[in-house]
Amino acid sequence: MKDCISESIRIELVDPNQSQVFQGQDVEVHALIAPAPNQPDYTEKDHKDELNKFTYIWSAFFGPYKALIESTDLNHPWRATLRTAGIEFGRYSVTLTLVRKSDNASKTETNSGLTPGQGLVRVNPPATLHGSGPVTLGRSSVAETKDVALWQGIRQATQDLSFAKYETFIDEVMGGGHKAELKKLRHGRGSPFPGIDSYQLLKTATEVFVKLHCHVLKDYNFNDPEAVAEYNGRNDRTRNGGDLKRLWDSYLVKINGRDPETLTLPYLALIRRKFGDQTIIQQDPQVGAAVAAVDGFLQEKLARPCFFELIWSYWHEEGMLVQTLNAIAVRFQNQRSSERDPLGNFMTAQLHSISPILFGYIQDEQHRLTVARRAYEYDHEYGFTLHGKAVPALRSADSRSKFLEAFHNLLTACVTFFKQDDNTTIIADGFPLLNGLKEVHLLLAEGAHNQFGDLPTTARIEMLMQQWILARPEIREFIGGRPMVPYAEAWMDRVDGMKKLQGWTDVSVTYFNDLARFGEQLLLSIRYGSWSELHDPRSATNWARDWRAEIKQYIHAYRAATGVDLTVEVSDPRVSDRYAPPSTHLLRRLELQRAQLTKGNLPAASPARRPGFSRNGSGNGHSAMVRPASASTALVEREFNGELQ
Repeated sequence: MKDCISESIRIELVDPNQSQVFQGQDVEVHALIAPAPNQPDYTEKDHKDELNKFTYIWSAFFGPYKALIESTDLNHPWRATLRTAGIEFGRYSVTLTLVRKSDNASKTETNSGLTPGQGLVRVNPPATLHGSGPVTLGRSSVAETKDVALWQGIRQATQDLSFAKYETFIDEVMGGGHKAELKKLRHGRGSPFPGIDSYQLLKTATEVFVKLHCHVLKDYNFNDPEAVAEYNGRNDRTRNGGDLKRLWDSYLVKINGRDPETLTLPYLALIRRKFGDQTIIQQDPQVGAAVAAVDGFLQEKLARPCFFELIWSYWHEEGMLVQTLNAIAVRFQNQRSSERDPLGNFMTAQLHSISPILFGYIQDEQHRLTVARRAYEYDHEYGFTLHGKAVPALRSADSRSKFLEAFHNLLTACVTFFKQDDNTTIIADGFPLLNGLKEVHLLLAEGAHNQFGDLPTTARIEMLMQQWILARPEIREFIGGRPMVPYAEAWMDRVDGMKKLQGWTDVSVTYFNDLARFGEQLLLSIRYGSWSELHDPRSATNWARDWRAEIKQYIHAYRAATGVDLTVEVSDPRVSDRYAPPSTHLLRRLELQRAQLTKGNLPAASPARRPGFSRNGSGNGHSAMVRPASASTALVEREFNGELQ
């Protein structure tokens, strides 16, 4: 049989006119398998019997894209139907593989007979072939671009770092799990303070969690059925996990270094090409810091870029996460914040597991980021500022003063695009989005220096710990909260409860959490995309469609938190307040809130009773309010009073 089919398989169209079809039209193909001429006694029955000894495997590819093709008649498996509904536009190459059922011998023949080397069937968008086609009122189709796989990876990375998964991980650690990872990271570490073992375990476990969930680019999993279904729903596609994996593999770029090739993102590969004189260094865990003396790029940073954005920490700081734990830490040290301290009855028993953790948190204050460090970095990366007496007057060497304007203009352009895209009689223009994405991408790249990467990671670790501490049942027991409000995460009602006790802003922390989550995802998709090299609006159109829900949620949460509506186009940028830092709007709303309380003869906090923490996240967990007990009382009291509003 092997000689019989040698050079005798030919794939043809049942209808020769279907060499070009519209998307959605099925194409019938069949394989002609003739016996070799040197077998004169080979009958038609012999030929059919031989063909039944094979398994027929059909496939159709256009680059990394795969189309569904299958046999429709079990009695004639050499016939197949190519389904083009929802696939990408282009010329598809059809392949038939024959696998002998007995010994797995195979023979493959591809595309012979029709336009060799160019594919068998060209799939065109509706109504583009010869100026005619079916008339539909559906949303215009846009070819899928390879960077959609990057956005899937960003979603997976941010979800893996969510508080829900972090809480589960920490609970397992506290129950005795993940001993190997903890032992490896804790080796060589210690603390000069006794009695803080449980806090030290929490801190080490948080670092382990972040490290374990900082993915290597080649390790992303695209086979989650729910994630694939969500992707198809967002983008009107019919993809499977294999399709997304092929897109991801074709999106990554191989770069050479001292050691084997490294896979990285096109954006990072472009940066690496700028410094062709520098090598790529593979860090040896046994050597450790010695690698710092070698000139070159760290392979770890190219193959394992952690998808963190400092905007996540900024919005949680504005939402009063840090200040809430500060207030508890001050009361834990028996310090009064005002004449009538709202936390006067806050007491934890020695038997409570939270007590040694809070004690360790206070003792470890000097090892955490200061509010000034974070404030300077907010300004460096985004041009954001903090308001509060705990924030010093910044003398920034480099500020992204144009970032907020560019980002808000992009979000407004997205709103305009969505209106056009929903109108099925027009094709929405993606060029304004592409230009906006390029502008924001360049501004983000300008701020990706010095502390970038390290400080956002450290801030993330510290704020995850703060969330976990606040989520403990002992904290809820003392702060209380609104039991019927459906908070997404356990720590949220503690923050809103503290804001109620202290007379802080009455904007729910839910909106700040949404700004943190969705803002991080949007900026990651812009920062790590290769937007500076793109000139085709298809990627921008796909970006807006893929991130539509997150864009709309961010715009809504921003209006709820600051009162600024980003859906309205600005007629005169000179008089618009949408480009003012968010902290300015938050401070204005807080002043209005207190003025309304006073006007309505409601019990407003007097200057003597105001909380000892700044309104916007500037009174952080490492201010002077939580100095170790060894600091002098006068110094603590003097710096604590400096925190008062």
